[in-house]
Amino acid sequence: LRERWISQIRETVTALHELGLVWGDVCPHNVLIDQDDNAVVIGLQGGATTGWVDLALMETTEGDLQGLGRLVDFIYSDNAEFYELRKKIEEEGEEKTED
Repeated sequence: LRERWISQIRETVTALHELGLVWGDVCPHNVLIDQDDNAVVIGLQGGATTGWVDLALMETTEGDLQGLGRLVDFIYSDNAEFYELRKKIEEEGEEKTED
């Protein structure tokens, strides 16, 4: 199923880019799996989730591709690497708030 989902997500991103649109907020929370086990991309209103797309690439096709690469890694890795990344980002944010 993972390969199927990745293929469906890539096809959606390609179609968006062909229309001159960007996904923007590439992250696992913006992919739903329907009752037929199809991946459905949501969250097309823009923005970005920390850790998925570099700030400098937000709202660009390059950012979508970067986020897509990270999303593919996330899907294949059983999420472990990105739980650690998210934890690190949250900890860094807390440190800045305390200063």
